[in-house]
Amino acid sequence: MSDLGISKLIANNPSLEFATKSQPMEEAQGGFADMLANSIEGVNTLLQTADAKETALVTGKSENLHDAMIAVEKADTAMKMMIQFRNKAIDAYQEVLRMPL
Repeated sequence: MSDLGISKLIANNPSLEFATKSQPMEEAQGGFADMLANSIEGVNTLLQTADAKETALVTGKSENLHDAMIAVEKADTAMKMMIQFRNKAIDAYQEVLRMPL
């Protein structure tokens, strides 16, 4: 049975890299904003990679359909996760607004 450690998962999905970084408390002041920016950048990179592979496939520069489809699915999954994160953040913000003072 093969052991899929966290390092192998992170190596295969760079957008998960932010989840394993630990910072000292003095550096953590901008931690959430930095984590969010890194996540958005990771999703953007996945979308650009998928677009490049699709373009290469359509123009005939590449015949590797599997890599193109995998890149598209990774980008789609990352985008769906980012949208769900946004929805949860908005729900939490609205819940805080409903709290009585």
